Amino acid sequence: MNEDEPLQALWSIYEKSTASPVGRKLKSGKFSYRKPVENPNSSSQKLIPAIVSKQTQHDRQKRQINTIGKNNNMMSNWLVNKNKDNETPQPTEYHQDRDQGETGVEPVTSTVSNPDPNYNTVIIRLEQQMDSYLSAPKYLVPQDLNKIYAEADSLNCRKLLSASRLSTRRRQTKTNHFKSLRL
Repeated sequence: MNEDEPLQALWSIYEKSTASPVGRKLKSGKFSYRKPVENPNSSSQKLIPAIVSKQTQHDRQKRQINTIGKNNNMMSNWLVNKNKDNETPQPTEYHQDRDQGETGVEPVTSTVSNPDPNYNTVIIRLEQQMDSYLSAPKYLVPQDLNKIYAEADSLNCRKLLSASRLSTRRRQTKTNHFKSLRL
């Protein structure tokens, strides 16, 4: 055996004689998603996402509208402009009247300064939420619900009793045993 023969035998391990397995085929007919591309701005080394087709953009937009709804600006409505919030808010008359009316004494205010600048916006938002909650229409009191449920149960019992009376009257006419009973 020559020294070169074992090297020739091992060389077949490193050769790719078989084709690599084909990846999944996408609906578009392609075998992979679009990879990020180089940024046209030569000063930036970051890659940018590949261009997405108009149909894909439309599908994504429809899916978003179906999940969260149209014109859902929850976060933008919640955030309050910081320029307006630089002023300290005055407590509403409702809260002053309520606090003084219950005890007859003015409430003690905290002398600790709050380091969080968004604290005032949170207080304003909480007052708005409480006012909207208190102004909402009131629904049935549990006592009224109990009365409704009791009436429904009594109606159901009356129907069952009338059905049982009818069935016993039918049996009375058919058999001698039930003829002696009077309902």
